[in-house]
Amino acid sequence: MKRFRNWLPLNNNGHAKPSAEESQAALPECLSDVQRDNAHRDIYVAENVLLAIYLHIVGNYINLSGYAREVIFALTGPFGTGKSVTTIEALYRLGVKVFVLAASAMENRYSGVPADRVFSIYYQAAQHVDETGQPAAVVIDDLDMGVGDFANVSQATTNTQMVITALMEIADHPTTIRGTTPCTRVPIFVTANDLGKIYGALTRPGRMRVFEWNPTGVAR
Repeated sequence: MKRFRNWLPLNNNGHAKPSAEESQAALPECLSDVQRDNAHRDIYVAENVLLAIYLHIVGNYINLSGYAREVIFALTGPFGTGKSVTTIEALYRLGVKVFVLAASAMENRYSGVPADRVFSIYYQAAQHVDETGQPAAVVIDDLDMGVGDFANVSQATTNTQMVITALMEIADHPTTIRGTTPCTRVPIFVTANDLGKIYGALTRPGRMRVFEWNPTGVAR
């Protein structure tokens, strides 16, 4: 915890919040300050999304009592609503270093390369935390487009299966890479239009926390 002493999820005395309920109770004013002071682009970030992302970061790094610790957080909803941009912007405002992996990286002419990319970027993010003390997160853009099953439009390949397996392994064992290399736990954020296209074992509770977002008005 000492390495996160100056980061947002600590209270005024420099101690971690003892429970998710206490953290959430203190959030509105805190998040308003974050929204105002850390915005670097003219992007609206809905407070409920910022709150959910905040709690996922806190739950992974601080191990709040009473808060489930899925590694993967999925922001899902209609296409064209800015899910990926919103996620990255929210993480920026929370002072989190973002490591982005695009959906296009989920496929390659060579078998195993996309899964290697997943493990590699996760390890890079973990190293950043160890070396700088700054929280980090991996963001995978449009995961359903990268590994989803769209019937006649796309099909499962060896690479998509290996990527899903890699994410499941990280979700189950977030402090080791391929079962041998120790690393710091790092939260993963994914965006998707339709999580139903993704293998259900990856999206189940315990591996993935799902936040359904259907913005209206200014949030769009």
